[in-house]
Amino acid sequence: MFVYNPTLLLIGDVQIIELGWLVISGLIGVYALSVMKEGWWLTRANAIERIIMTLAAILLIQPSLLIDLAGFGLMGTVLLWQIYKLRMEARHGYHPPSLLARIAMGTGVVALLAAIATLTLPTVNVDDGTERWSRVVLPGSQVTLEYMHSVEQTLVEDRFRVGWRADLIHQRTVSRSVGAGLSADGRASDGVLTTRGTGERLTTIPMRFDANSAASVRFGSDTPIALEPTDDFACIELRVERLWERFWRW
Repeated sequence: MFVYNPTLLLIGDVQIIELGWLVISGLIGVYALSVMKEGWWLTRANAIERIIMTLAAILLIQPSLLIDLAGFGLMGTVLLWQIYKLRMEARHGYHPPSLLARIAMGTGVVALLAAIATLTLPTVNVDDGTERWSRVVLPGSQVTLEYMHSVEQTLVEDRFRVGWRADLIHQRTVSRSVGAGLSADGRASDGVLTTRGTGERLTTIPMRFDANSAASVRFGSDTPIALEPTDDFACIELRVERLWERFWRW
């Protein structure tokens, strides 16, 4: 919490209202975490309720009003369900879940975690203004952007690794010549010049090219996918985002 909210340590320009909000939301987040740990709030909390409370606690750590409200919303959902369960238990008594119910609960927990993990996967999206496609990739995968250099007319490869932050990390550049816009301090071997990457993290790569300098993108060792311009001159954007962000935009 101190890492995400240095205001709690009275670092920087501290505003009393902001500090008070951070303290209150942080304490509520810790309370949500304790509910998850103990498996009890107003009454017994099942596995799904505990997972939701964990997500609420994580959201309440982030220093954002909207994210805090989302965390409060999750806690409110669990609270309403707990009130309903408490009334049912007061009326009919507590009955331990059957074996079938426990199996169904375990299956639901696994499915929920799998869905959450899937929605956090990075996607590489290509947008040329008229046609768009995307591909889900795993962190650590290699993405290669190939294009014909407009001046030297030589094939250039920019190789990236997909990061856990849903971005592209530049690893190396491979070219067949040196010249304008191309590095000359790389390692030459068999007519190929390999230049060490900058390590820069990119989420968007804009490209502008014509029919003579058409580009393609390759995932791992798969066949390159051509990015052919529809007109004499094309502007294409290569963008990386999480799968849930793409669904949210829809």
